[in-house]
Amino acid sequence: MAKVLVKSGIFVYSANPKYVKAVPKNKWGTHAMRKGNYTYSVKKPNYLSFTGNLAVSREDQKDKMEDLIIWPTMTGGYKYGVRLQENGEAYEIYVNEKLEPVDKSDAIAKKVIMENKEDLKTLFSNANKVWDLNE
Repeated sequence: MAKVLVKSGIFVYSANPKYVKAVPKNKWGTHAMRKGNYTYSVKKPNYLSFTGNLAVSREDQKDKMEDLIIWPTMTGGYKYGVRLQENGEAYEIYVNEKLEPVDKSDAIAKKVIMENKEDLKTLFSNANKVWDLNE
Protein backbone atom coordinates (compact mmCIF):
# COMPACT_ATOMS: atom_id res chain seq x y z
CA MET A 1 0.00 0.00 0.00
CA ALA A 2 2.74 2.50 0.95
CA LYS A 3 4.58 1.77 -2.28
CA VAL A 4 1.47 2.56 -4.30
CA LEU A 5 0.95 5.83 -2.40
CA VAL A 6 4.54 6.90 -2.97
CA LYS A 7 4.23 6.17 -6.65
CA SER A 8 0.97 8.14 -6.70
CA GLY A 9 2.68 11.19 -5.20
CA ILE A 10 5.37 11.14 -7.85
CA PHE A 11 2.70 10.41 -10.47
CA VAL A 12 1.35 13.96 -10.09
CA TYR A 13 4.62 15.16 -11.62
CA SER A 14 5.40 12.33 -14.02
CA ALA A 15 1.86 12.16 -15.43
CA ASN A 16 1.96 15.86 -16.13
CA PRO A 17 5.38 16.50 -17.61
CA LYS A 18 4.51 20.11 -18.45
CA TYR A 19 6.03 21.21 -15.13
CA VAL A 20 9.52 19.91 -15.79
CA LYS A 21 9.29 20.39 -19.54
CA ALA A 22 8.62 24.11 -19.03
CA VAL A 23 11.53 24.36 -16.59
CA PRO A 24 14.16 21.83 -17.68
CA LYS A 25 17.12 20.85 -15.56
CA ASN A 26 19.89 23.40 -15.53
CA LYS A 27 23.62 22.63 -15.47
CA TRP A 28 23.43 21.96 -11.71
CA GLY A 29 20.72 19.32 -12.15
CA THR A 30 17.84 21.31 -10.67
CA HIS A 31 14.69 22.42 -12.42
CA ALA A 32 15.22 26.18 -12.26
CA MET A 33 15.52 28.93 -14.83
CA ARG A 34 15.67 32.69 -14.99
CA LYS A 35 13.60 34.78 -17.43
CA GLY A 36 14.07 38.50 -17.10
CA ASN A 37 13.63 39.47 -13.45
CA TYR A 38 11.89 36.21 -12.53
CA THR A 39 13.13 32.80 -11.43
CA TYR A 40 10.98 29.71 -12.04
CA SER A 41 11.56 26.41 -10.27
CA VAL A 42 10.03 22.97 -9.92
CA LYS A 43 10.60 20.96 -6.75
CA LYS A 44 9.63 17.32 -7.11
CA PRO A 45 8.45 15.48 -3.99
CA ASN A 46 11.21 13.89 -1.92
CA TYR A 47 11.17 10.16 -1.29
CA LEU A 48 8.16 9.18 0.86
CA SER A 49 6.70 12.66 0.48
CA PHE A 50 3.79 13.98 -1.54
CA THR A 51 4.84 17.60 -1.30
CA GLY A 52 6.51 19.19 -4.29
CA ASN A 53 5.96 22.67 -5.62
CA LEU A 54 6.28 25.17 -8.41
CA ALA A 55 7.64 28.61 -7.59
CA VAL A 56 8.04 31.99 -9.22
CA SER A 57 10.30 34.54 -7.56
CA ARG A 58 11.08 38.15 -8.25
CA GLU A 59 14.35 39.32 -6.78
CA ASP A 60 15.32 42.39 -8.80
CA GLN A 61 14.44 44.94 -6.16
CA LYS A 62 17.07 45.91 -3.61
CA ASP A 63 15.11 45.47 -0.37
CA LYS A 64 12.12 43.46 -1.58
CA MET A 65 11.56 39.83 -2.50
CA GLU A 66 8.34 38.25 -3.75
CA ASP A 67 7.59 34.54 -4.17
CA LEU A 68 4.52 32.67 -5.35
CA ILE A 69 4.54 29.00 -4.36
CA ILE A 70 2.14 26.58 -6.02
CA TRP A 71 1.43 23.08 -4.73
CA PRO A 72 -0.24 20.76 -7.26
CA THR A 73 -2.74 18.59 -5.40
CA MET A 74 -3.23 14.86 -5.82
CA THR A 75 -6.87 15.40 -6.75
CA GLY A 76 -6.17 18.08 -9.36
CA GLY A 77 -6.02 21.79 -8.87
CA TYR A 78 -3.56 23.77 -6.81
CA LYS A 79 -2.93 25.37 -3.45
CA TYR A 80 -1.07 28.67 -3.29
CA GLY A 81 1.11 30.62 -0.94
CA VAL A 82 3.05 33.85 -1.14
CA ARG A 83 6.20 34.95 0.62
CA LEU A 84 6.82 38.67 0.75
CA GLN A 85 9.93 40.16 2.25
CA GLU A 86 10.63 43.87 2.51
CA ASN A 87 12.78 46.02 4.78
CA GLY A 88 13.67 43.10 7.06
CA GLU A 89 10.07 41.92 7.49
CA ALA A 90 8.78 38.70 5.97
CA TYR A 91 5.24 37.40 5.52
CA GLU A 92 4.19 33.90 4.46
CA ILE A 93 0.51 33.78 3.57
CA TYR A 94 -1.68 31.05 2.10
CA VAL A 95 -3.90 32.49 -0.64
CA ASN A 96 -6.61 31.22 -2.95
CA GLU A 97 -6.62 31.41 -6.76
CA LYS A 98 -7.94 34.98 -6.53
CA LEU A 99 -4.91 35.91 -4.41
CA GLU A 100 -7.05 36.46 -1.34
CA PRO A 101 -5.78 35.27 2.06
CA VAL A 102 -7.19 31.87 2.99
CA ASP A 103 -7.48 33.05 6.60
CA LYS A 104 -10.14 35.75 6.18
CA SER A 105 -9.79 36.82 9.82
CA ASP A 106 -6.11 37.79 9.48
CA ALA A 107 -6.16 41.58 9.09
CA ILE A 108 -2.40 41.82 8.62
CA ALA A 109 -2.46 39.25 5.80
CA LYS A 110 -5.27 41.16 4.08
CA LYS A 111 -3.34 44.43 4.34
CA VAL A 112 -0.06 42.93 3.07
CA ILE A 113 -1.83 41.24 0.13
CA MET A 114 -3.67 44.43 -0.82
CA GLU A 115 -0.44 46.46 -0.72
CA ASN A 116 1.25 43.95 -3.04
CA LYS A 117 -1.74 42.88 -5.17
CA GLU A 118 -0.41 44.09 -8.54
CA ASP A 119 3.00 42.45 -8.04
CA LEU A 120 1.31 39.20 -6.97
CA LYS A 121 -0.96 39.29 -10.02
CA THR A 122 2.16 39.55 -12.18
CA LEU A 123 3.73 36.54 -10.44
CA PHE A 124 0.52 34.56 -10.92
CA SER A 125 0.26 35.59 -14.57
CA ASN A 126 3.88 34.61 -15.20
CA ALA A 127 3.34 31.21 -13.53
CA ASN A 128 0.29 30.67 -15.70
CA LYS A 129 2.27 31.48 -18.85
CA VAL A 130 5.00 28.98 -17.95
CA TRP A 131 2.88 26.10 -16.61
CA ASP A 132 -0.61 26.77 -18.05
CA LEU A 133 -2.28 26.33 -14.67
CA ASN A 134 -5.81 26.75 -16.04
CA GLU A 135 -5.55 23.57 -18.07
